[in-house]
Parts: sequence; structure tokens; C-alpha cells
Amino acid sequence: MTTPGNPDPNQLPGVYPPPAGPVYGAPPAGPAYGSPPAGPVYGAPPTYGMPGPTGQLPPSGDPNAYPPPGAPAGYPAAGFPPPPVVPAKKSKKGLIIGIVAVVVIAIVGITVFVQQKTDTTAAGVGSCIKITSATVINPETSQEDCSSQAAIFVVTETGGSDVKCDDNEASYVQGTDKNNPSSRVCLRYNLKVGECIDLGVLSSSVPKKVTCSASTSSSTVKLVSLRTNSSDETQCTGGTKGLPLVKRNILYCFGASS
Repeated sequence: MTTPGNPDPNQLPGVYPPPAGPVYGAPPAGPAYGSPPAGPVYGAPPTYGMPGPTGQLPPSGDPNAYPPPGAPAGYPAAGFPPPPVVPAKKSKKGLIIGIVAVVVIAIVGITVFVQQKTDTTAAGVGSCIKITSATVINPETSQEDCSSQAAIFVVTETGGSDVKCDDNEASYVQGTDKNNPSSRVCLRYNLKVGECIDLGVLSSSVPKKVTCSASTSSSTVKLVSLRTNSSDETQCTGGTKGLPLVKRNILYCFGASS
């Protein structure tokens, strides 16, 4: 990932996931004879310029890349044309893969840099965190009971500049030097099997847990399986897509919300 040129040092980047789901292209009309036309094209998530955990929630960017000190502000993501009409009875497999790519981006794009000790940097491993802002641009966070619907993250590791979060984790850092923070908190999704998470339709939306049956959003996925003794993505079966945390030996398997 590359960093946008000279962001305002007093601003903190936000989160810009790609559009939920892949883009489907209508297959071209084939000739009367010969090989059949190519099938639908599935678009891969675009590449983002801002480094991971808060710049652009990039799924596999460097989660320890820091935004400049001071109040964060987001960088605009590139625009994308609306997808064509999807033919009826399409498999949801491609959609799930695209959405899970957004799930990854949504977590690793959250990298908060603050200059004063906060409730979040004081949290211990196993504590849960909520985002009280309506946007991930300059988000406000605080500790929350892990059983709460609002507790979207759980702390996996805390420490100083020597701590490196997993590539698929969010990062919350505190200090006066972005290259040598005094505190770093690593975060993963606080989800139970059967729960759904809605990433929102806007690139700056805050991920939130929702009732699966009540959600009609295309940006919602369900946690089908959670393994705490393996990060092997091949264990996500039945059309689910994995989000591995290699450093924690944890594997999330996501599927369609309904």
C-alpha cells in the first residue's frame, strides 16, 4: 500500500472499503456457432492508496501503518461505476467473497492515533471496545461490556512500539511520535457464531452488529464458524470465506446473512 502525498499532520485518516460484493459484467452475446461466450466477470476489490488499519480499512495492508498525529480525517476513495443488473438465480458465492474482502478492509483500516491516554489504550487483553461515533473518520472509542451489541472489537494485545498487530486486526495507538508510539492496542472482531455484522453502505460507515433476520443490506454477512485453534482458511467450507488471524491462531468463516 502507498500513502497519499503529504496528508495534513493534524488529520487522522478514516476508513474506505471497496463497494460491497463483486461487480458482475453481463456476458457478451456469442455467435451462433463456436465456443460459448465468457461468463460473468467478478471484480476483485480495488487497491487503496492509504495504508491499513485506519487509512483505508485495506484487508491485508500493514495494520501498523500510522496516520499523522492529531485529529484524523479520511482520504476519498476512488469512485466506482454502478454494477449492471445481476441476472436472476446468481450464486451468492462471489458476493460473499466480495463482502468478506470488505470485512477485512473494515477492520484493518481502523488505525487511530491519539496523543493522550484514553479509555481504549488503558484496556487490557480480553476487554471489548465500541465506536461511539457515526463514522470511522476521527472515531470516538470506549470500553464496553463484551456482551453488549455495541462492543464490536475485543483487545488481543497491548504494549508499546514493539507490538505488531496481525495483518487482519485493527490497531489503536497513542503517543507523540507516530513512528514510536507509547501505546498500541490490537483489536479483532467481537462476534459469536450466528451473529451478523453490517459494514454499512458508505466507505466511512462504522461496522456494527445487527439482527440477521432483520437485515436487508447487501453489506451484511454472518459469522458461520469461529475457530480459536487454527487460522487455516481451508477449514471454511460450504461456500464460506475465511478471515484468518495467523498471529492469534484464530479463523473467522463468513457467509451470507440469510
